[in-house]
Amino acid sequence: PRYWLAEYSYVGLTPLERSAVFPNAFVKVESAAPLLPELVGEYALYTGNLTESWGAFAALEKALEAPTRPFVLAGSVKSPAVEARIQGYLRRHKAWIWLRSSFVPYPIIQNLQRHAKLLYAIYQPLPHLREKIFGKFYEAAALGIPCVYPKGVEPLWEAFWELERPLPQDTWSHYEPLLWAEVEGLLEGLDERW
Repeated sequence: PRYWLAEYSYVGLTPLERSAVFPNAFVKVESAAPLLPELVGEYALYTGNLTESWGAFAALEKALEAPTRPFVLAGSVKSPAVEARIQGYLRRHKAWIWLRSSFVPYPIIQNLQRHAKLLYAIYQPLPHLREKIFGKFYEAAALGIPCVYPKGVEPLWEAFWELERPLPQDTWSHYEPLLWAEVEGLLEGLDERW
């Protein structure tokens, strides 16, 4: 069977050769005006937990490679020590905005992603992360924006970007026949066990 999970796909449940990627037609896509209108299409973006394993500090290192490109950091920080470490990076960057909170609402994350130049997803290949396909990968793919992730580290992550997927369209009607074809293919392979 194929599984389409909302947030993470695990390789044990969703082998890529038996997977299909579709946009979620049942969640309203955020469509508000850009939160950063003067920076549309210019900034690099990191969203999420500001931790080492989720790639926050790797993203900060990448941001320092282009210190005049606008960099937006939107996420939650869990300790004063982590916040001090982040501030140390940002002092060396010339153009940054930090939206920090104990919780950044998802419509804000969507808005920032929709108008970004690129999205950082520099996850550490730790055992509890290696076999996940992250929501950030799906978001970048759906928006058609580049996703910076660790290359040559985890074959699953590489394989995700090699999947054929429909080009983004404005209406669900483009995807409906593709989804029905996938469902029909699944039903043809089911055993009758009733």
